[in-house]
Amino acid sequence: MELLAGTRSGGERARLRARLIALPRLTLRGLADFESAAELYRTCRSRGATVRKLMDCLIAAVAIREKVTVLHNDLDYEVLARYTRLRTERYRALRIVPSR
Repeated sequence: MELLAGTRSGGERARLRARLIALPRLTLRGLADFESAAELYRTCRSRGATVRKLMDCLIAAVAIREKVTVLHNDLDYEVLARYTRLRTERYRALRIVPSR
């Protein structure tokens, strides 16, 4: 959602969408994922760190459950990774080029 929202043109959005569609999608598993997200938030707060967007906690909760790495450019994930089992990889810039 955030990647698509950040595109500058319809063409760029279409190219990114085509690439994203090829990736596996993780699904929410009901209340348990929301409770896990809240626990992640509380864990960070108890250590004096603030996660600014609760949606990032929900994404992190699913990623931890599924044992996958979150590719990001968002400091919230760095905070979450520091105090939880979240695995992250940070990217600096993502340039979408047409596929051949």
